[in-house]
Amino acid sequence: MNYSLISEYVSAIRSVEDNLKRYSHLRPVLGADGMLVMNSGNFAVVFKMQNPTSGKIYAMKCFTKHQENRDESYKLIVDELEDVHSDYIIPIQYLEKELFVDLATADKTEFPVLLMDWVDGITLDRYVRAHARVNDSYTLKNPIRVCRSLRNASINM
Repeated sequence: MNYSLISEYVSAIRSVEDNLKRYSHLRPVLGADGMLVMNSGNFAVVFKMQNPTSGKIYAMKCFTKHQENRDESYKLIVDELEDVHSDYIIPIQYLEKELFVDLATADKTEFPVLLMDWVDGITLDRYVRAHARVNDSYTLKNPIRVCRSLRNASINM
């Protein structure tokens, strides 16, 4: 299955009122340069969105690559976290077929998004590097050590 290119998502987000199903009231946040506030990684692009009525800010993640069992995995994560109340975990919604993207070459035009509260701060990888007890590649590549480092850092805050 083909996913949209980042440039195609940008076009869809610019006309978001016509392209979102449940959240068509959200609007993209623009930077001082007038460009969409967004960041991309290996398999997704995240847009900063705002509810103009409440002023609440969201992160909307749009996927650029196929991942096996994505729908099922995110549904399980959302279900598991639904009853968790923590200052360290934000609510998320996985919305299948939420964003319409006009593609001439794809067999699909409706794509999933992950919607969550926007959190200002440094990225997780930068945080781990700054707070890991041993800042070496072994520690950073070992998930158990990373989790322990995060736990210890949050206890020491």
